[in-house]
Amino acid sequence: GVGIVVGCGVASVLLAMAGIPYLLLTVLLSNGIGTAYSLPPLRLKRFPLAASACIYSVRGLIVNLGLYSHFQQVMQGRVELSAAIVWLTGFMSIFGLVIALFKDIPDMEGDRQFAIATFSLRFGPERISRFCIGILAFCYLGFIGVGISFLLAGNGLWLLVSHVLGLGILLGYGVHLDLSRREAIVGYYQLIWKLFYLEYLLYPWAFFSFF
Repeated sequence: GVGIVVGCGVASVLLAMAGIPYLLLTVLLSNGIGTAYSLPPLRLKRFPLAASACIYSVRGLIVNLGLYSHFQQVMQGRVELSAAIVWLTGFMSIFGLVIALFKDIPDMEGDRQFAIATFSLRFGPERISRFCIGILAFCYLGFIGVGISFLLAGNGLWLLVSHVLGLGILLGYGVHLDLSRREAIVGYYQLIWKLFYLEYLLYPWAFFSFF
């Protein structure tokens, strides 16, 4: 396992070095923060605020803005931030925050055993779960509003319908989430990840002409 991770890390840097500096910077920052998150001496995953900041920054800001800048430079020879990428970055940043907070709920026993004071242990899984679902639902409502505003631009109708369905899935499963069953919590956490990656299929289609 260690060999695979090290090999992929080295390979990613070598491949990025052959491209535009935006790609290399994205890879170095992602690898560096991931290493600080996981390995001693820092192992930032032990600290709730630091762990959340790592996931939030990589999943939200670095990956989206870094890769966008790379492909903008490749395709157009310059980088210009559009409203579409700003909206996407904001949405995925909130998604990253939700993932960072929710991931601790199914691991509470281990965190308690090793005296890691996560937000789930401090405030309880019910509050953290409601908070995560609530802010993610609010973001979906925001994108639904954007879809309504852009019905005549790009594929605004697609943006509207897809996020109505995403919100329905999020809330539909969330209402019936049994926090007393670890399998149910893990299943819902995996659902959040699926919605996260699904966004990269839904959003570019809706705003392809704006990127």
